[in-house]
Amino acid sequence: MKHLMHRWYRSVKSIIRGLMGYVYAKHVGQRIRSLRLFTKIRTRMVLRKAHKQVPEEDQSVLLWADSKAFDRFEKLIKRARHTIIVQMFIWADDVTGKWMGQLLTEAADRGVEVHIMKETVGDVFETSRDFMSTKESDDLVWKRFWNHDKIHVAHRAHANHAKCIIIDDSVIVITGMNFANEYRFHWHDYALELCGKHFVRQYLAGMSSHDASNVQILVSNDGTPLMRKTIMHLLSLARRSIFLEQAYLSDPEILAALIQASHKKIDVTLILPQNPDVHFNANMESVRQLLLQGSKKRMRVLLYPGMVHGKIILVDHMHALIGSTNLIPSSLDSVGEACVLISKKPLRPLITLRRILLKDLVKSKYIEKPPHFSFLRKMLAWGQL
Repeated sequence: MKHLMHRWYRSVKSIIRGLMGYVYAKHVGQRIRSLRLFTKIRTRMVLRKAHKQVPEEDQSVLLWADSKAFDRFEKLIKRARHTIIVQMFIWADDVTGKWMGQLLTEAADRGVEVHIMKETVGDVFETSRDFMSTKESDDLVWKRFWNHDKIHVAHRAHANHAKCIIIDDSVIVITGMNFANEYRFHWHDYALELCGKHFVRQYLAGMSSHDASNVQILVSNDGTPLMRKTIMHLLSLARRSIFLEQAYLSDPEILAALIQASHKKIDVTLILPQNPDVHFNANMESVRQLLLQGSKKRMRVLLYPGMVHGKIILVDHMHALIGSTNLIPSSLDSVGEACVLISKKPLRPLITLRRILLKDLVKSKYIEKPPHFSFLRKMLAWGQL
């Protein structure tokens, strides 16, 4: 009974903290945009003597999925020599969350400076597994983590949904994955690793930049609808096909663009989760619109068994957007996000992505008819549930 009460108290505290963080970030955040994440770190790294741009043949862009991504996180953290920066939305007090804490503590033991930015808004999704409560935990892993002089944690409300890991000043991983068991063991999601000092500098400077390798980092944290503009432009480039694998889809402008594309004889294929954590009715209302209004020959919608948390857009098999942006209004217009846009080159991550999506197609089940909606389901869809 005492244990249940403790979990209930911890859940309530975490939810309240997250909601207060969201309200604060939404109404006051615009005034403090100049107080950028990791201001001191960014300034120090951006103002360093400029390095020559890494030749394209020496660059590396790698795509990882599911548990392999976490295996890669481990290798990169163990490889770090002087600096690790982690920006995370959700960090659960579970096996995976504790494991990441232990890896970072071991890196700090080697003398690596570890800087962590934990988004307060994400606390609402952690409930009884909330990250901040581990500060008072009796667990030896968390005790060492919170009391280590090389680990610095900033817990702030910036309404920033981005997740990334930066190793030294040479590797950055941009992902939709949080530090929690479901992302490591159960859900389907992606992480994109970019090797190159210029990629790190671009992200730390908060800049969306383009380079000769056709790899563009997109960072939206100033309240501008960068992601919406980018995605609408990307969809407009389609001449043959649009393939989306998305966790949450309900934005009216995106739906209209997909419907319009199908009538232009462009094949539109969409994979959604069969068992999402939230947003199921909103997703199904979007499916209903797509199947009713889209071309019957060109519009295909499938349900992936379990949960897809990925945010993938692939156009004509040669242009891909991968990152943290959901296809919902808040994610497209106001919440901080980070994505990577790859156009034609490098081919390796595009080939890897196409192989994964082909396997996902085989696993998934077609929706033959538009789903029926009761009044209650319509209300839930309206509430983005």
